Order: sequence, then C-alpha cells, then structure tokens
Amino acid sequence: MESINLLIIDDDPNILKLLTELFTGKPGYRLLVASDGKDAVRCFIEDRVDVVLTDIHMPNVTGIELMADMQKVKFRPEILVMTANATPENVEKSKKIGARSIILKPFDDLSVVEEEVARAVEAVQRARKRKAPSPVPAPAAPAADPSPARAVPASGGVPPRRPGGRHADAPPLPVAVEVAGDWQGSLTGNHPPGTAEPTATVKLDAAPRAGG
Repeated sequence: MESINLLIIDDDPNILKLLTELFTGKPGYRLLVASDGKDAVRCFIEDRVDVVLTDIHMPNVTGIELMADMQKVKFRPEILVMTANATPENVEKSKKIGARSIILKPFDDLSVVEEEVARAVEAVQRARKRKAPSPVPAPAAPAADPSPARAVPASGGVPPRRPGGRHADAPPLPVAVEVAGDWQGSLTGNHPPGTAEPTATVKLDAAPRAGG
C-alpha cells in the first residue's frame, strides 16, 4: 500500500512536538511538518500532500487562507482544522475550504485527533481505488483450425505426391496433426500490459467547497 503524506501545520512548537510524537512511526504514514505558511507551501511544492492537519491562527496567514490559496493551484488534500477559537465565522470558512472537521485545542484526548486523521486517510485510500485503472483483460487465444493440416506446395501447380502415391492435399498422417497443434504454445504477448499507479489528487466531498 502506498504511504500517506500527512502535513501538520502549526506555529506552536509544543503542539508540533506533541503531534509529531503522536504520528511518527505509524505504519503507512509519512510525516511532514511546517511551522508557518512559507514552510507549508514548500511542502506542497516538494511533496504530494494527502492529508493536512492545520491550525487556523498563525502569523501572517491563517490556515484557512493558506488552504484556500493552495486549492487555487489544484491541490486537493483532505483537510482537518485545529483551533482554540471555534467561532461561527471560523466554522463557516472551514466548511468553504472543504474541511472534514474542526478539532478543538487544547487537546483533551489525543485519540480524537488520531481518529479524525484515520478517517481522512480512509477517504484518500478510497479515492485512490476509484482512480485506479481497471485491469485490461487478456485477449482470447485464437481457436485452433479444425480442418486437417495441408502441406503448401513450394511453387504453383499440382501438389507434390507423397511416397505411396498420396497427394499433399490428401488427409494428413497422424504426425502432421500433432505438429499443427503446437503453434499456439509459441505465441507471446497475451498478458495485459502493466499499468503504473496514478498519482492520486483527492477531490474533497465531505463538505461543500467554494468554487467547486
């Protein structure tokens, strides 16, 4: 199974340390960390980001503004928002960028964070399966010709006689039937061509998105 790139964005070093320890070493996860918008943009440029766990309030740019800007250039990760200030305005803005949920800080129970990230990861994996091409069926082998095998004359005219007066177009001897049946075993190329796994870009459908 291809790994999931999880990007955590928060300007609080304690929160970053806590979440890094929580997700480091989890099977199937590749962890990316950013302390501000600039670091986050670098992660988006250098890596395919599947899931984003972002704080709302950060210096110079909010997590919501950052994700809205990233979506303008066709980034479509699963988004989870963290905040200590869950105002109606923040909730509405989070919905517009397609956030799956808003996680309140400080964290009373880290298992809540783990469960929300796990749900986002499952959504990524489902999307990858939907985008994976179906296997190409192998073409059916041509049916064996039921008619008796015939010798082809080297040049036009009457087919040459076999010893004993048999013409080449006469019913073949048993050995000719055995040889005629071997040609299919030498065919190659009947296997479906290999297909590379797509780079999946995830279209969020957990919540309405502004601009589609």
